Amino acid sequence: MIGRALAVAALVGFATIDVVPLAHAEHIAVSTELLQQASIITPEGITVDPNNKEELKKYDNRHDLSELADSLRKEFGVTTSQLTQLIACTGPVVCKVPSADGKRINIYQGSGSIALQPNILVTVKHAFQDLDTGQLLPIDTCRFHNWKNPNDEIAIIIDDPSQLPPIATSMSKTPQLKRQDLTAVRLAHPVDGCQPLAIPEEGAMLQKGDRVLEATAKQEGMLSEWSGREPVTQIGTIRHVFPPGPDGPLAYFADLSGGEGGSGGGIFRVVSGQLILEAIVQGAGRPDMDGKPYSEEIYQNQSGLVGVDENVLHPMLAVFPQPRPSP
Repeated sequence: MIGRALAVAALVGFATIDVVPLAHAEHIAVSTELLQQASIITPEGITVDPNNKEELKKYDNRHDLSELADSLRKEFGVTTSQLTQLIACTGPVVCKVPSADGKRINIYQGSGSIALQPNILVTVKHAFQDLDTGQLLPIDTCRFHNWKNPNDEIAIIIDDPSQLPPIATSMSKTPQLKRQDLTAVRLAHPVDGCQPLAIPEEGAMLQKGDRVLEATAKQEGMLSEWSGREPVTQIGTIRHVFPPGPDGPLAYFADLSGGEGGSGGGIFRVVSGQLILEAIVQGAGRPDMDGKPYSEEIYQNQSGLVGVDENVLHPMLAVFPQPRPSP
């Protein structure tokens, strides 16, 4: 499960930074090797020893957006203005929660995209949840940052309980909950310079074999070079489609590598010249699958995606305050 990276940072005046994996509730220091809550997916027929970092690095295709600009232009038709749109309309979702003793701050990080309106954030519900305990994070500690203006910390507004995970129910526990792990929330003010991303029409869906591009915040366990100033970007293929039905909303598997912090990141295509938010990242392969090819076996070695379209997103917007009619 990608989730978000949980870092326990010492307050000003302390010199150390402790980090704990999401599977632990207690604050314990661990080695940086344990931070690799990730799965680097290799091509078919290629298996790499996960301890051989130099060899594994060759297959980590996550890079700065600008580094992949030529590939995105050639394969998807992404324009310069659409690259600018991704810089302005995507970024990390960060919740800084003080510890019970007040000595440290627990930092939970996910990813998100701005769609339909410049103050609507689309992300995963579990961006606002401690996946270990199932408890909700205090929303007043959460902010959205975009890459264009990273110092602009925009507060997040919750209008209805349906926008959050059920209390004490981790969104990572069952396939059904994973497929419902999408939310749209309001921001305290519009994101400056963001032309909101479009979404697919009702009933539209990706197909097996479709090529897509991903843009997320920092992902733990990355071996490739990344500047920290642009979206983490990679190109992948849709490998399995789960149509909407009684067992859950629209969802996909893709052969995208993933790591803690990428949940909620956008999956995009260019359709009729328009950049479209097709899905969001919900989860990724386990660390013990690092260096192995994509696997069709459920929740083993793939990225799980939740589909986005008008049928999914528009009902979520109904809980937002509606403009009062003019007298």
